[in-house]
This record gives sequence, structure tokens and C-alpha cells, in this order.
Amino acid sequence: MRSLFLLSTIFAMIPVSWIRPQVGVLVWCWLAFMSPHRQIWGGGDAFRLNLILAIVTLLGFLFSTYAKKIPINFTTVSLALFVISTSLSAYFSLVPDLSLAGLNEYMKSFILLFLIIILMNNRVRIHAIIWIIVVSIGYYGVLGGLIGIISGGSTNFVGPPGSMISDNNHMALAMVITIPLMNYLRLNSARKLVRVILLVSMLLTMIAVLSTYSRGGFIGLFAMLAYLWARSSRKIITLIFAVIALVPMVIFMPQKWQDRMGTIETASESDGSFQSRLAAWETNFNFAVSYPILGAGLKATEVSRIYMAHRPVGDKNRGRAAHSIYFQILGGQGFVGLTIYLFLLYSGWRNSSIVIRVVERSNGQSWARDLAKMSQVSLVGFGVAGAALSMAFYDVLLTIVILQSPLRTLVETEARNLRMKNGAVLDNRPLEHRALNKIR
Repeated sequence: MRSLFLLSTIFAMIPVSWIRPQVGVLVWCWLAFMSPHRQIWGGGDAFRLNLILAIVTLLGFLFSTYAKKIPINFTTVSLALFVISTSLSAYFSLVPDLSLAGLNEYMKSFILLFLIIILMNNRVRIHAIIWIIVVSIGYYGVLGGLIGIISGGSTNFVGPPGSMISDNNHMALAMVITIPLMNYLRLNSARKLVRVILLVSMLLTMIAVLSTYSRGGFIGLFAMLAYLWARSSRKIITLIFAVIALVPMVIFMPQKWQDRMGTIETASESDGSFQSRLAAWETNFNFAVSYPILGAGLKATEVSRIYMAHRPVGDKNRGRAAHSIYFQILGGQGFVGLTIYLFLLYSGWRNSSIVIRVVERSNGQSWARDLAKMSQVSLVGFGVAGAALSMAFYDVLLTIVILQSPLRTLVETEARNLRMKNGAVLDNRPLEHRALNKIR
């Protein structure tokens, strides 16, 4: 039944995606972020539905009347340079076949990101893509939260096989960066029932993060809540809510979870996993020193013979992932690649900061301010938790970063129009009051 539903949905969307490529982008994002086909058919790429949908969407865009011009700004230049850096790193890799296979995987995400910049350029479309992220990852958050409650927190929750979030640590990070977006939707929903559902989903997703037993996810969740409290104008209320929400969850978790989280404090002394991470970080730094411009190549640092040639003295690992978004890029793409990657992340932060500032001055687009603020909370969670996870190319995070560019353009344009109209009030109604066919 699930297979039939998924197939019928995708096939129904193919002609729609040709006529309206912006709808195809939304469906493409859903398949990429949630990987429903992997849940149904396992780790294999059965039917390659995402590839079929992506090709139709791309062709529909190329043959459409939409302007094909990519806006030139800090974000698009940073993204273009990162694509170039990634491509050169793959072509000149120490293991070209492995790196080129990785490049082929990432290139689909890069194409999607550029389409998002071009097509998702109004409030309805931006709001829609946030819903896609929340539904895609929130599904696992709600499911994981319910499983965690039923099992008493004893289940190590993971994602669909073969996906980027199949690992428990990666799943935890995905849910951490999605919680703030749930809050954005909650703040801007017109219906009380939707707000209640989103609030419950946030709480269940927090439980799901704990149920992954990911120490990085727990630290990211704590850092995210701390940043949210620091930026809140209602610090006491925010603190009370965080304590009421988080403390019972932590107490609810079983002793084995308490023991695992307790190793965070003593990681440098006795945790073999943490010591292995330190060795992997040092190894990737050594790669960057040896190949500062292009690095060793995508995924090349995981190959045993290459890893062993650069590992520090005393490290007995024969090859492992970088276990850090920063060292993943540093080892694979060198110092130049890491610099470009950090510029790309900074562009998202910078654009969201500008959005917040413009809205506070114009006092007319509170939804955009809320989205920018919650996006920054997501970036904080990613920056902290990602320090111990190899998820530098995670498409959901990159989508959040990229969305800040059209959001900034939209806000600045409307603020300028507002000034020209001498105080005319902008339409700031919740989007539930607008028809879906406005996504055009």
C-alpha cells in the first residue's frame, strides 16, 4: 500500500513539475530530505524516483518562461566557489574513482540549491519549503519521540537505511536543526490546532534526539536552547519552558543513557571514541598540510592506505570518517575549501542578520524576522553538533543557508516599497489564509 501511494504521488507530480518547476523543487526536496523511497524499498535506490523527478523539474525549468538569471551576491558566489572547489578536489583526488562518485552524489544537491535560489523567491514558496523540511524530518522526530516514550528511552533511534541520516548521530543533528523551524511555523500559524500540533512535535522531536543516544546531538540541542534563551526578549519565560521541557526528558531516560552522556565530561580521559575522533581530526589536518589547496579529495581520507600514511603516532585506526564538518572539508578540500565553506555558512548568517535588522526598522514583516531568527538557531545547533559529525554536505542545512538569500532580497524589496508608499501596511497575514495555488 505504501509503495502504491508513493509511486502514484510521484507519477502524478511529474507532469506538474514540468509545468510548474517550483512544485517540482518542493517534491524534489521532500524526496531528498525524507527519503521515503528508502524506507519502503530499503537502502537501494529502487526506481530512482528522486532522479526522475529532478530531471523533469530541471528540464521544466529550462524550457519555461522563468528568468534563468542567477542573482550575483555573496551567497551565490560562495556557493559557486564551493562547487568549483569540490569538483577540483574530486578530479585531482588521491582516489579519483571514489571522489568522483561522491561528487556525483553532491552535484544533485548543488543543482537543487541553485534552483531554490532562482525559483523560491516569494513568501509563499519560502514558507512552503520550510514546511517540506519540517514534515520530512519532523516525521522522524515524532516517530522517534513516540518510540522513545514507549520503550522507556532504551531504543537507539536511527533513520532510513542508505540515507544521509541513517546513522543515529546524523539523525540527531537533522532533528536538532529542524526544531527551530517547527517553532517558526508555530509562531506564524493562524490555526490553534496547528500551533498545538507543532508544539507537541517539537517536544517529541527533542525526546527523539535524546533517544538517538548521540552525545553530539545532545550537546547541539543544549547549545541551541542556550542560544535561543540568550537571544530571547523573554528570558525568564524561555528559561522556564526549557527547564520544564528538557529536565523531565533527561530524568526519564534510562541509566545506560545517563552513563553515555556522562562520558562527555570525562571524554578526554577515558573515552576511546573521543580519542579516536581526536586522531581523525589530526589526520585530516595532516592531509591539509600536505595538500593545502585541494586536499586529499572527497572521501579519500577514509581509505585505509591513505589514512595510515597521514595518521598521528599512536593512532591504530586504519581509516575512518573525519567526524567533524570542519575537518571533513579541511582534509578533503584543503584550507582553501574550508575557507570557502565557512564563507558559505557565514553568508547565511549574514543574510539572516540583515533580514532581522531590516524588519525591525520597517516593522512590517514579522514572519521574515521569525524565520531569520530561527534559522540562526538552526545554524548554531549545526555548528556545535557538527563539530563531531561528518555532515558538511547535509542538504537540509545547506537549504536553510541558501534560503536566507531570497529571503533577504524579498524583505529588502518590500521594505523599499513600503517606504515609497509612505507607510502603507504590508500583507502580513498567516499563509494559511492564502490558497495553495499561489505557489506559482
